[in-house]
Amino acid sequence: MLRPGDWIVMAAVLAAAALGFIRFHWTASPGSEVMILVDNHMPRVYSLDQDQVITVSGVIGDTEITVRHRKVWISGAPCPRRICMLMGQISREGESLVCLPNHVYITIRGSAAAPVDAVTQ
Repeated sequence: MLRPGDWIVMAAVLAAAALGFIRFHWTASPGSEVMILVDNHMPRVYSLDQDQVITVSGVIGDTEITVRHRKVWISGAPCPRRICMLMGQISREGESLVCLPNHVYITIRGSAAAPVDAVTQ
């Protein structure tokens, strides 16, 4: 049974999560390029300005990635459940798509270099 204090904690956690989502969604800038990493090998970078279909070979087969109208989505996957194809489209800096069985990681990057957030010596 939940006590009144439990409801307050749950409300605070939900409010913090909602504010974080809203902040990320409204402050993330549109991306300029998509980076595709397959099985921790050298990443490939493509412009979002050019509509194209990219096929990459993962560990269990070929994954088809579509770039159209500055949006990116997985349009074909060899994995059994194809959950990655249900993740939708991405277009904003920092958003990503993942096909875990095939070891494919896709993320949107911006054109400007990211600011340094820490320096160690």
